[in-house]
Amino acid sequence: MSRSSLIVGSSLVVAFLSHAMAVAPDEKPTTIPLNQIWAYEMPGTRNILELDVASKNQDARRIVSSITESSFGRAAKRKFKDLARPGFAVTGTGNTALRAAHAVLVVGAKPRTEFSTNDEITLIFFSELVSRCLVQIHKVERTGDQIEILYELKPDIGGLNFTNFALIPLGKLPAGKYEVKMRQLPHELTTAEIKYHYKPLDEKWSRNFLCKPFNFTVAKKGE
Repeated sequence: MSRSSLIVGSSLVVAFLSHAMAVAPDEKPTTIPLNQIWAYEMPGTRNILELDVASKNQDARRIVSSITESSFGRAAKRKFKDLARPGFAVTGTGNTALRAAHAVLVVGAKPRTEFSTNDEITLIFFSELVSRCLVQIHKVERTGDQIEILYELKPDIGGLNFTNFALIPLGKLPAGKYEVKMRQLPHELTTAEIKYHYKPLDEKWSRNFLCKPFNFTVAKKGE
């Protein structure tokens, strides 16, 4: 092997190792604890209506009610078909994030897709009011620029309509383009669910009622 080949080969190895060292920290999964997620009708998370305790003016209750009413009105106009819409991200946490979600879901504001490294970012995860399935988030994990929401569907056989809505805080993120995905976990059917022909993995339900995957970008301030 010629000296020039050795030099080129060594340079490639050094470049590869440098790149691997640079991205390794981002590849370590980070889990967002369930007890940090504010949600409505999702066991294991913080009850979003308890945000009222801090505000003392029932903002959360009023806003969540407005979101559910808007969801049902939208579903009726669409004749309960093709209801799924993308999830999205907002700035802020708690009540601030909830008001930002309301602006998109009820008022009709365009979701933000670009954020700063100085922004506190919250994901908005939801299903439509007429879903008749309880969505339970089991885990939210970020690996580099990939974010995955793992959830389980628990069908209701009593004819109830569930509103599933969650504020998932991510905090401040490094610059990059982020992809948010959802993955349904297996659900062990009960005897009653089998009797009513529910499916443990219902892709049709997800396509029609659960929010869709989405992307957003984070840039350093001033770029």
